[in-house]
Amino acid sequence: MDHLNLSEKLRLYAEAFEKALECMLIADENRRVIAVNPEFERVTGYMLSEVLGKRPGFLDSGNHSLRFYRGIWRSVRDTGSWQGEIQSKRKNGELYSEWLSISQLHENGHIYYLAVFSDITHRKDYERTLYALANYDTLTGLPNRNLFSEILEKEVAEAGRKNEKVGLLIIDVDRFKSVVMTLGHTTADELLIDIVHRIRTCLRRHDVLARLGGDEFAVILPGLTESREASSIAREILAAMSHVFTSRNYERYVTLSIGIAVYPETGIDAKFLHKNADTAAYKAKTGGRNQFRMFGFDMHTATLEQLLLEDSLRAALARKEFKLYYQPIVNTNSGKLTRVEALLRWDHPDLGIIAPDYFIHLAEETGLIFQIGEWVIREACSQFRAWNKGGILMPNVSVNVSAVQLRKMNLFSIVAGAIRENSMKPFELDLEITESFAMQNMELSLGFLEDLGGLGVGLSIDDFGSGYSSLAYLKRLPIQRLKIDRSFIKDMPDDRDSNAIADAIVAMAHSLELGVIAEGVESARQMEYLKGIHCDELQGFYFARLRRRTKLSSQNFPDRSERLWPLHLDPLRPTLN
Repeated sequence: MDHLNLSEKLRLYAEAFEKALECMLIADENRRVIAVNPEFERVTGYMLSEVLGKRPGFLDSGNHSLRFYRGIWRSVRDTGSWQGEIQSKRKNGELYSEWLSISQLHENGHIYYLAVFSDITHRKDYERTLYALANYDTLTGLPNRNLFSEILEKEVAEAGRKNEKVGLLIIDVDRFKSVVMTLGHTTADELLIDIVHRIRTCLRRHDVLARLGGDEFAVILPGLTESREASSIAREILAAMSHVFTSRNYERYVTLSIGIAVYPETGIDAKFLHKNADTAAYKAKTGGRNQFRMFGFDMHTATLEQLLLEDSLRAALARKEFKLYYQPIVNTNSGKLTRVEALLRWDHPDLGIIAPDYFIHLAEETGLIFQIGEWVIREACSQFRAWNKGGILMPNVSVNVSAVQLRKMNLFSIVAGAIRENSMKPFELDLEITESFAMQNMELSLGFLEDLGGLGVGLSIDDFGSGYSSLAYLKRLPIQRLKIDRSFIKDMPDDRDSNAIADAIVAMAHSLELGVIAEGVESARQMEYLKGIHCDELQGFYFARLRRRTKLSSQNFPDRSERLWPLHLDPLRPTLN
């Protein structure tokens, strides 16, 4: 700039002022406007002629106190500048958020003020949207599991300081799956909203109701003086359910199973409080439903067993106790193998083979799911390579992915690395995600799934029909297949409701150009019915049954007839047509 003379510098400064993408306002020592740039006029709606000589109070939103503005000018006076977020008002009365900087200027013995700001309204709206998606349930508007955990930890910590009690109710809607099957997802969602309204009528103003997922809710009861207060509220909630729910779409009675734990008596921190309330809810459900149970010392045995299992789980990876078994999936019409699903089992040295239903939730709670999930993906891909090197041309291997894994940002790199290390084509790996995660975390899961789909791997929705799918959301997911939940297959073809649900799922999937896999097929009659409704692929014990005592070994191929699997399986049916 030194090569420019004064007039050239002034022209350059004036042009920068005029073309700046941020709003600028210059005021004199009395804080009266002497200049604004075009961006200021565009954002605020005020022309220079309208504000010339005025103080900037015309931008006041009314949402800040006089003390707030005095603090701004005190900072400018004492330090020469101030910056921060502020809400202002456009000429048309619309409020907007801005990031404002005010600087004090000195020129020829005079004081001037330069205000520079940007309209950040859209960014603030986006942040609020992201926060809502991450922390609130889209159906009920209640805090979700993520926000619930934060609130519970905060309330427990506060109660510890005040020497108070915090009650926690875990609430399960009894037999809700049958509600979904008989009324449909839309009406079931309406019923859930009605249930939420009734629960709210029983709560105090400062109690927190949250939806943890599906038909599971939680109530945080801060500031209790006696544990029996939690029991009293649970009793009120059960009584509120005793009247029939009616609408133009349904008339139905609903019962709940409620588990209660109280800090500090039956939960020394938020984690144990939640675990113990869960245990009590399970006891209420298995004890006959439509009741509440307080967590008590009689339940400690089960909790201690769970803790011992957790300790064993931490050592299981190092001890190589996890095994993968592979169940075939076949084409309905030809009977030919189309893919295999990797099934995780824990070969516990004392307890024997443990199915994932008994330990995956522990793995998710403790964070071990990330190590276990990575091992499963890499092991399945390694086995796929071993088959192909051994002359067995396997079409595809399918792996279940935990909802917790999907939230971890490095899942993409793990999958890409496993494919690359084993010289696989991306479409030779299929990832299965649960319907509940995909639907309840739509905006979050969509980004993850689009990234994985962009890699070229196949994507399937597992246990379809057991969650609460929206057709509009389903169309947005980059998936190729739906797997009909086994609960709808087990009573086929004798149960009309199960048949109708399977028919509807197949028809809907085909209309969306998605493939359909029926899991849990155990009889020829089930197979024939599914073939009749044009289900694409089948999976279940009818085709290959796992022998519980068989151990996995990638090199253990006793004879040619069993080389298809790295473990002994009952032979495949020779034909399905």
